[in-house]
Amino acid sequence: MKRLARHPAFFIAVLGTSCLLGYGWALGRYFVSEDFLILRQLTNSGLWPTVWEHATGPLLGVSFITFYRPVAAFLLHLEVLVWGTAPAGYLATHLVIHLLNAVLVQRLVAGRWAGGGVAAWVAALVFALHPLHPNTVLFVASFATLFGASFALISLLAYERHRSTSGGPALIASLASFVLALGCYEQAVILPLLAWAHELLEAWRRRSLRWRAVLPRVLPFAGILGLYFVVRRAALGDVIGGYTSLHQRFLKVDLAELARNLLAGFVRLAHPDFSAPVAPWALAATSVILLAGTTWSLVVLGHRSSNRGSEAGDSRTMPQAAVLWIFGLFWIVATQAPFAFGGVVPATGRYFYLTAIGLGLMITAGGRVLASFLRPSTAAAVPVLGVVLVLYYLVLLRQFAGIYLEAGDLASGIQKRLGALRETGHEQVFVVGQPQFVENRRGVRIAQVFHWGLADALEPPFAESPLVVYILPRFSDAALLPAVERPDLGAAFRYRPEAGTFEPLGLGARPEVARIESRRTAAGGLRFLPSAARHRLVVVARANTSLHRIASSSSADGWIDVPVPNRVVESMVRLYGSETYGWVEGRSEDGQLQAVSQLHVLGGGSAP
Repeated sequence: MKRLARHPAFFIAVLGTSCLLGYGWALGRYFVSEDFLILRQLTNSGLWPTVWEHATGPLLGVSFITFYRPVAAFLLHLEVLVWGTAPAGYLATHLVIHLLNAVLVQRLVAGRWAGGGVAAWVAALVFALHPLHPNTVLFVASFATLFGASFALISLLAYERHRSTSGGPALIASLASFVLALGCYEQAVILPLLAWAHELLEAWRRRSLRWRAVLPRVLPFAGILGLYFVVRRAALGDVIGGYTSLHQRFLKVDLAELARNLLAGFVRLAHPDFSAPVAPWALAATSVILLAGTTWSLVVLGHRSSNRGSEAGDSRTMPQAAVLWIFGLFWIVATQAPFAFGGVVPATGRYFYLTAIGLGLMITAGGRVLASFLRPSTAAAVPVLGVVLVLYYLVLLRQFAGIYLEAGDLASGIQKRLGALRETGHEQVFVVGQPQFVENRRGVRIAQVFHWGLADALEPPFAESPLVVYILPRFSDAALLPAVERPDLGAAFRYRPEAGTFEPLGLGARPEVARIESRRTAAGGLRFLPSAARHRLVVVARANTSLHRIASSSSADGWIDVPVPNRVVESMVRLYGSETYGWVEGRSEDGQLQAVSQLHVLGGGSAP
């Protein structure tokens, strides 16, 4: 049995069967949200022109979200050429890639990280079946995470081989895979830190740190990182990419909030049950476990006698477990740093795809320490605990995969109902209220429905007859008056979730809302006369709505100039080639609506 368990075909079969049990029944899932947006753009573009665009600019030309992912976009474009609009093809392909990633995790842990055995199995299965991963495997738009993880793991595996053999080809393979990982996903920038952290920890354990041996392996990675930032700057005008909200979170450092987010992230990562909030006792217990485990690990590694004598038995197990614990902890923190340690929810589980590997390493370390303190007759129970944990994750995984399947059905139904409006003579409509996510009873976002991509779902190749759709903000009827009073631009509809239908947005008696005098300037800007305590610009586009706060300063004549968000407007023109609308609204200090302006064209067309 032991010989069978060591055979590569055996663990691949186990991992494959486990993944099919968790994901197999959801492979018939339909497209959702950004799936429509990304696949429509790639379908309607030539391969090589698109490759050049992505190599010299942001993903899909969307400049207000600075993603530089030319390699991932190229790989997905190849999938588009093969699968077209067949969702099952993408999902099956991505499940195979996920299985490959799990095998790579097993190889890494079985090598120099943990020395093989049950530890590698547990770490690989924790990664393969982690309940947060459906957002990566079953959400086509998470392609960059999946591809980037593959190249990152190959790079680490090749780097570890280079450490063992000092072979040049292994180092070249590691560097090449690192370049490809950077071209897929921004999170790959932390890859060298992970490799060097383990190298330093191992050197500490063996008392064999030699900088002359380490530096030749460090410098090439540092050089590639420097070149990557230069290329990003030249192509995007921004060194650090991603969402603006994450940038702002980095700039507003609150140590207390940071500590709580870290602890809550550890709790959710280990126990991804979102039916109840994280209890204070869970945060306290997690902090005690992390502090105790880290203190113990540092003591073990700092005790010189732990490296004396034979490398067998406890003299090897304890230091190695200490390295795994600290390395796993560092892995989790490092992989979450690019996301500013944001809240853990299944709908953004792709942020935690690589992070789950660190959890597997820490569980492995804890299991090794626990087994070393038990008698041989009872130590066999430790692998059983690992199996129980994996089965628990499998149950949660199937539950979340089922919700992702439900989200696909909901997106398909909405697509068909809106498509029916085209048959009744509508060519352009405004819509509001469509579900962005499937949420649980606590309002936790589990799976995307139409956070983005509703307009794309009503365009070719997903619809034979296109329907132009604009997304209105999720306001009350009165606050949507500027859009409703322009039937010449299109009828307005609100989604009623209880009936699953779109109903005309009728205001009945005109609401008592004051009007804000506004006008377009000769230069194409927007001006208005203030009439409330606070004002903001409501931008209505086909991709989504955005709200922009307006500074209260005014000119000598009392008018306020509104800065039009040109990057948003230009991106909408790039994606859809149509107008972007907007209006100014005024609210009181407590948020009550007081006044609205007329609807204006902000870009992509002529002003009314």
